[in-house]
Amino acid sequence: MAEPFRLLSVCIGNVCRSPVAERLLQLRLAEFGAASQCFSVASAGTRALVGHAMTDESLVQLGERGGSAHGFVARRLDESMVRAADLVLTATTAVRRTALEEAPGALRRTFTWRELAALVDGRTAGSAAALVADAAARRGEVAGLDLDTEDPMGQPAEVYARVAAEIDEAVTVIARALAASQAP
Repeated sequence: MAEPFRLLSVCIGNVCRSPVAERLLQLRLAEFGAASQCFSVASAGTRALVGHAMTDESLVQLGERGGSAHGFVARRLDESMVRAADLVLTATTAVRRTALEEAPGALRRTFTWRELAALVDGRTAGSAAALVADAAARRGEVAGLDLDTEDPMGQPAEVYARVAAEIDEAVTVIARALAASQAP
């Protein structure tokens, strides 16, 4: 059996955005018929609140979208995680920079989730790796777009709702493209 295509979602604290993206990406991949053994999805934070659960507000938003936080615990991003990932998805361009400081060789497979969603919308490829390579080659097409997802930490519930909706929209596009391209 082939190794799964490894996806890593990254934000700052790993208690709001990246775990919501992780769990919704897992859910959407399954909804689009991707074989569970083909993809492995995890998350981490550049300044993670190690050992913490998701924030209550993130749990509510995840649950409203059909996701589960069962077994989730925040963890800190390290170089080995970035190196091992076939695709690194970040909340913001600043978080992307930080992830790339850990592993500069990961540039061609590191995107914000909004960036990758814009690049893969409506596309497929022969494999997930080919889809990511195609997106990397066309990265300039999204220049000038807002690629960041704001941090809802400490904000009102409506900000968490807006952020979760934005994440769900992006990861749904990504999951659709990955499932259609089916991992190696």
